[in-house]
Amino acid sequence: MHIKKHIGLMTCLLLLLGGCALSEERKVMASHHRVYYRCDDGHGMDTLFRDLNHDVQLTFLHGSALTLKQVQTSNDVRYGDLSHSLIIKDKYIVWKNGRNAQPINCYPDDTMLMDQSVDRLSSPFSEP
Repeated sequence: MHIKKHIGLMTCLLLLLGGCALSEERKVMASHHRVYYRCDDGHGMDTLFRDLNHDVQLTFLHGSALTLKQVQTSNDVRYGDLSHSLIIKDKYIVWKNGRNAQPINCYPDDTMLMDQSVDRLSSPFSEP
């Protein structure tokens, strides 16, 4: 009887730990968000926001890629480096490609989305 009690306790503990692992996996998956943006200048970009890394990965039509780290501000959500910036507004982003470049408004374009999983890029311009 004593052994059965410990086996039951161990089984419950393993199930509990397994549930925690699944919960963490769902949390990681939910922390990625992919959006394709079409910009006012006619260009587009595939964006993968990675909340756990505090960065965004950008893939452009011509195939180049760029990763920007999140910048702490009190007013908005912003990503950038010395030459580029991406600012999230209510329903669009403001993209600046170069230190002295004019900011460009970009809007979500769900017609370009093929797959929103984190395993594949959603843009048809990216490699499968």
